[in-house]
Amino acid sequence: MGIVSFVRIFNVEKALIAIIFGIWAFKRIKANQLQGKNLAIVGIILGVVSVIVTTILTIKFMPQLMQMQQQMMQQPITK
Repeated sequence: MGIVSFVRIFNVEKALIAIIFGIWAFKRIKANQLQGKNLAIVGIILGVVSVIVTTILTIKFMPQLMQMQQQMMQQPITK
């Protein structure tokens, strides 16, 4: 988890880890009759919501980002 915290890919990597660990915890809690079932469910839900929101925002703002990139490439480099 510490190594992944240095990587930033639109926050999706942390959301995927939340989903994976949430599912893993939910299965362990269910199998061993432990407490924390609600926390596992919340982790899964927040991970899924984060992936969905990030995907929607990326799709929505991609044309603007591409336009900004083209404008930056056309500007001359000054020293």
